Amino acid sequence: MAKFFINYRREDSEGKTFSLRQELLKHFKEDELFMDIKGMEPGKDFEVQIIESVSACDAMLVVIGTSWVEIKDKDGNRRLEEDSDFVRSEIRNAINLRKPIIPVLLDGTKMPPAERLPEDIRQLVKFPAMQFTIEHIEANTQRIANAMKEVLPQPTASRRLLAGVAIGAGVGGLLLGAFATPFVAQMAGYDDLSPISLKRQLDNSLAALSNIENQLDLANNQNLLHQRDLNVLQRNLGKAEQDIKAAEIENRRLSAALLLEGQKLVEKSETYVEEVEELHAELTVVRQELTKESDALSAAQADIEQKLKEISAFESALDASTRQVLKKQAELKELRVKLADTSSRLTETEDKLANLTESESTEVFEMRQAIAKANDEKTGLLEKLAALGAAVQNLEADRDELLKRAIEADGTIKTVCDMWPKISIVGELAAIEQIKVGLRKSCPYTEIE
Repeated sequence: MAKFFINYRREDSEGKTFSLRQELLKHFKEDELFMDIKGMEPGKDFEVQIIESVSACDAMLVVIGTSWVEIKDKDGNRRLEEDSDFVRSEIRNAINLRKPIIPVLLDGTKMPPAERLPEDIRQLVKFPAMQFTIEHIEANTQRIANAMKEVLPQPTASRRLLAGVAIGAGVGGLLLGAFATPFVAQMAGYDDLSPISLKRQLDNSLAALSNIENQLDLANNQNLLHQRDLNVLQRNLGKAEQDIKAAEIENRRLSAALLLEGQKLVEKSETYVEEVEELHAELTVVRQELTKESDALSAAQADIEQKLKEISAFESALDASTRQVLKKQAELKELRVKLADTSSRLTETEDKLANLTESESTEVFEMRQAIAKANDEKTGLLEKLAALGAAVQNLEADRDELLKRAIEADGTIKTVCDMWPKISIVGELAAIEQIKVGLRKSCPYTEIE
């Protein structure tokens, strides 16, 4: 008995596929047309029933509607791209089992291009397709039914051999029963040559043949299950290979990125090395300049120390000169006192001379001698005053020279003139000149320098 498996997608063509099956029942029996809504057994794994049904069928009808290729799942992916899609799985099993396939195109639908189909069912486009429309339902159904009968497989060599052996054995038994002698029947292994016995043996042979066919079907089903597991393994292997390829691509991308980053780091390091070398060169120049400035500073410091020593020496010399000036001032003061005393005595003497009489000539002579002596003393005092004035002028010149040298030694040191009081030499000289004028007035006959 022939069996046909009807493959279809509910979202695409459930109603029209059911109408096609109803029309095909005019040409085939109910159990010869397997459709998932009609031939499924309750309580049994759905996928296992599909595989067993595909294995048990003699041919497959693939009903393709206008949206059969493009129907998508809730995530927006094409259903045909999913490995677990039942439509794809049924077609793949039929192709792997070399089952005849008749594509049925609904309402003028064209055969999908191979590139739009997954690789494992692309052989579908190689099978001749049939058209089916509601408007010409009877004519289309007749052509499809004729095509289904034409693609029915012929008995295989093993089955033909087993059937031939069984029939040959039955026919041989009948011939032996009809024509052979008991001796020949016994030699052939037949103890009972009656027609009933031979018919029983023929039934046993046919039963054995049916049992072998069932075992072959079971073996085919097991083989199909193994093929399904193998397909799952192959899909997993393909996915693993895709993951490995993706990992290799990602690895190459990361390697390229790392290489690029490494090159950038090398370039940056080279730039940093150049910058460090430039900074090192600049640092060397700065160090050299600092060394020169340090040497210059050390020399300046030594020069300042030398100048300070010279200033200290100048200060010491200035102190000594100041002490000499003060000493000379004290001597000048004493000379002033003596000059004042001498002037007073000269005045008294002149007053006395103005009042002298002739009787007092002797005393006048003595007084003149005293005056001469006093004039001598005054001359000596004047000479001392002149020498003292010259000494004071020399001291003043030495002091000015010391001040000039101190200022040249260090412009930042406070002027020595602000540190020691200035000696009024000009005033002393003016006082001496006044004494000289007074003496000239009191002693007009005495030459005073």
